[in-house]
Amino acid sequence: MTKNESALLTVTIAYLLTANALAADPPAKPQVTPPDRVIQVPAGEVRCIAFSPDGKYIAAASGVWKDSATQGDVITQLFEVDSGKEVRRYLGHSDTIQSVAFSPDGKQLLTSSSDKTVRLWDVASGRDLGKFACSMQKMVGAAFVGDAKTIAVSYDSSVFFLDVESDQQVRRAVGHRSTIRAVAISPNGRHLMTGTGYLSFVKWGPRSHVAVDCRVQLWDMTTSRVIGPFTLFEGPVLSVAFSTDGKFALSGSGNERLNPGSDVPVDCAVRLWDVEKVSVIRLFEGHRNSVESVAFSPDGKFVVSGSRDKSIRVWELSTGKELRQIDLEGLGHRYGLIGEIRQVACTTDGKFIAACAGDRTIRFWRMPSPK
Repeated sequence: MTKNESALLTVTIAYLLTANALAADPPAKPQVTPPDRVIQVPAGEVRCIAFSPDGKYIAAASGVWKDSATQGDVITQLFEVDSGKEVRRYLGHSDTIQSVAFSPDGKQLLTSSSDKTVRLWDVASGRDLGKFACSMQKMVGAAFVGDAKTIAVSYDSSVFFLDVESDQQVRRAVGHRSTIRAVAISPNGRHLMTGTGYLSFVKWGPRSHVAVDCRVQLWDMTTSRVIGPFTLFEGPVLSVAFSTDGKFALSGSGNERLNPGSDVPVDCAVRLWDVEKVSVIRLFEGHRNSVESVAFSPDGKFVVSGSRDKSIRVWELSTGKELRQIDLEGLGHRYGLIGEIRQVACTTDGKFIAACAGDRTIRFWRMPSPK
């Protein structure tokens, strides 16, 4: 065999080995997870959802693309969970609705919007009970506090507490240097958790510099004082939530590196916090993009997260073990799910996970059992 023939034989064998390997092991395709059931939402693109305390209803609030807002696009709709039937609409906001929440007794609904207003609604009649306006630039959300006589509204770098009857500010929580991106209040009304993640200019001029404020902070609601400043991220904190008993909290982080000079990793992780000890006790990893929403199951046994990577993950809280990954990549052409996960929530009986992703649906998947 000549030298040229030997070289040709080597190349041929290498080609055949490669071809056989490719044929035997094709590139992995995303595992699409069809929903167990779907509620079709007639109007608007669903940005946030909330279950009523009795579990019979789910509220879906919508957003708009850029300047395409019409009165019919920005709307909150109420559906029966079992039948999927729309029972009521709440119309009044003029820009994307950022949050929706039921009062503890289920009789009132609270919505916040990019139109810089918070609105209170009567659930049964759909009547607008009041509007709270603010001139500040960035609103993230609003929530009922305790017995619902007070509401908390996050604007820019502060959280304002408003008396529902008088429409007056009763106190204010301050401490962040940049805009709040996530806010939650414990069900017992004792604690407030906030998350930030923006660049802020400390000084403007020849010696100006940029500060990165990416942290979770825990507040005592009785004093409005910070009891646990958790400075921990190089990326933004995009979502926070409390467990039903208020003993634990979750935070979800983003993948935007706000400090280019840092070598601290941006992990897109979910962190479990012990509220009493003011410390992280578990880390849930696996998402490949920012964690937009986090939630506890009603019994506190499971952690659920939704991400821009178009997946929902479910972990067992006690062990940190991942029990299920719901991958939505590829569902668009088959089921109409077109966007990143905006919010996840658990049905009040803990049997299903609900999610919205910026399209006109609310989709449900069955909650897994521990293996």
